[in-house]
Amino acid sequence: MNMWRTDARGNTIEILIPMNDDRQYNEQEAEEILKLAARDATAGGMSRKKLLETAAELGISPETVARAEKQVRLKREVERNEEEDRELRRQFISEQRSNFMKDFWSYVGVNAGLIGIWFMTGSSYFWPAWVLICWGMGLLIDFFTTYWSKDEAKYQRWRRRRFRKSMSGKQMIAKSKPLLEEMITSGEVTKLDAVRELRERLSLDSRDAQDIADQYEMENPGVFT
Repeated sequence: MNMWRTDARGNTIEILIPMNDDRQYNEQEAEEILKLAARDATAGGMSRKKLLETAAELGISPETVARAEKQVRLKREVERNEEEDRELRRQFISEQRSNFMKDFWSYVGVNAGLIGIWFMTGSSYFWPAWVLICWGMGLLIDFFTTYWSKDEAKYQRWRRRRFRKSMSGKQMIAKSKPLLEEMITSGEVTKLDAVRELRERLSLDSRDAQDIADQYEMENPGVFT
């Protein structure tokens, strides 16, 4: 029995399969073989038309393919959001540490000047100690907050300010749609749930989250329960 397939360069390759081959594979082996064969067959990508034709040969309806496409798009969007959040956290940490070092050197410079003034005036009472101790205690707390503890609320406030400065209203709506579609696909969703999820996942304030949910409901009547 002869079979034909096309490789990634468009060349047609003949595959010879003996008719009397009665070997047996267990479930795991069969799955692995088919996965490798599918990966080889789709090397270089595949058009949607070809995808639908291949699915039809396997008895998969276009509606099923469309649902799978939507799930893949939503999954990719979630992955992009997670990667963006990781990058923003790295930027937040870097910015916080940079700000701490600026405060530290300000502390050193100012107190060095105060000690110099105290020394030049010949005062016996070491009054710069009050500034050294009070400011130093605040700086010490800031040190542990910056380098040791994870202040999630502080990060969310920083992200919210950054988000509002960098994005317009249309951009916020466009970024919110995949998240709302993911929620609706997974089950019934109330508008309150949508607003809460938008606030948590995109670091929006209540007003912006409510406006986005209202706009989405206006475009998709009856979408919320």
